[in-house]
Amino acid sequence: MWLSCVDNQKKINEDERVLEEPAPPVVRATEASADGVELTALCWVKNADFLNVRRDLWLQVVAAFNKEDRVTMSRPKQDIYVVDEKDA
Repeated sequence: MWLSCVDNQKKINEDERVLEEPAPPVVRATEASADGVELTALCWVKNADFLNVRRDLWLQVVAAFNKEDRVTMSRPKQDIYVVDEKDA
C-alpha cells in the first residue's frame, strides 16, 4: 500500500499543472476499514485547471492500481433476497 502512495505521488508531481507553492503535493492513507483503504491526495492547482487536473489524476491513479495485481478498487457488495408472498 505504501508503495502505491509513493508511486501515485510521483504521478502527481510529474503533472506540470500541479503547483509546488504554497505547499507541495502529498498522498496519504487516511482511513482503513473493512471496505478498504482510503487514500487522499492533496495538491495546489490554478482554479482554471482544477476540474481537468482532478479528472486526469483520478484516471491515472485508477490505471496505476489496475496494473497492480495486488491492489483492486473496492466495490460494495449487497445481497438481495426475493421472497414469494405465498411462501412467507
